[in-house]
Amino acid sequence: MRHIEQMVAQSYGLSPGALRRFPDGQSTINYVDGRGLFVKVYRDADLARERAAIALSRFAAEGGLPTAPIIPTRAGELIAVGDGIALSVWRYVDGHTVEGLSAARLSAIGTVTGRLHRHLLTHPAGGAFTGPSAAARLIDIGRAEQQIDALIELNARAGGGDFTAWADTALHRQRALLPEVARLATDLPVLTSQVIHGDLATPNVLFAGDRVAALVDFRPPTPWPVIYEIARIACDPHTALSDAWLTGLAAFVTSYRAAHPQGPADDLLACVRFWICYTSVSPYPLRRLLHGRALLPNPLKAYARIRHDALQSVLERFEEAEAVVHQAVAAAAAFR
Repeated sequence: MRHIEQMVAQSYGLSPGALRRFPDGQSTINYVDGRGLFVKVYRDADLARERAAIALSRFAAEGGLPTAPIIPTRAGELIAVGDGIALSVWRYVDGHTVEGLSAARLSAIGTVTGRLHRHLLTHPAGGAFTGPSAAARLIDIGRAEQQIDALIELNARAGGGDFTAWADTALHRQRALLPEVARLATDLPVLTSQVIHGDLATPNVLFAGDRVAALVDFRPPTPWPVIYEIARIACDPHTALSDAWLTGLAAFVTSYRAAHPQGPADDLLACVRFWICYTSVSPYPLRRLLHGRALLPNPLKAYARIRHDALQSVLERFEEAEAVVHQAVAAAAAFR
């Protein structure tokens, strides 16, 4: 810990207080101090990609979006590297993640997401363009069949246990859904792609009350289907399991459309259909087992159950949810 504090002092000219561990990201070990600093220490990370992601966060901030402020080194670098350590330093944002979004919070993140997508249309890496290939890449039924079959076989060799038994049932149900998913996917519109956040989902949105305090953990600026981020927020698994989800869904769509009225309506209209299709062909987090993970940590086991339950719930309410989205988009058009 002491060597990290020394590196912050040397590279940034800052005197951090005593650092303490903060919940880790996927590729970082995180620390905070008592003076408003947040330190990310990278582990096995592609630093060029991390720098590009930080630059995208700064670009969003220049457009007035709430993000975590990055602090450059004294040499103006986004990441300090030395003595086998790579780290970045940020201003700490007083906010927290939320599991299960209220209608007020969905309205707030709808506004911010719409503003973000509108601003990122101006990014040098590419504005909006349309093409059918994106749907084929994201909803690959054949690849899903192979992955799920491999997971069923792998799970059968894992032995007993409650989670193993649950996973076997869940995987067989997901496999049986694929013909219906293929039918749903044929009715998806031509998707619009542009530079987006890259990993916009509730774990990367910090709230202060009902207000969005910051969007964090951007990815490098690569054009990708806008519907991917719309659907991940609109059909957040924890939220989709609540009785109030449809009210929040309408609030999200209405706020997004108000903030980004020039955005293609088709991406909003198809967001529930897309989420069902994408979630059905993506056996996350169980697919991590195909990449050498012998076991899933308990939080991912819990998320696997929630994600599967949410898929079943959204499928049962699909027609009602699509009607809610269509009504919200139509109302926004009439209001304008």
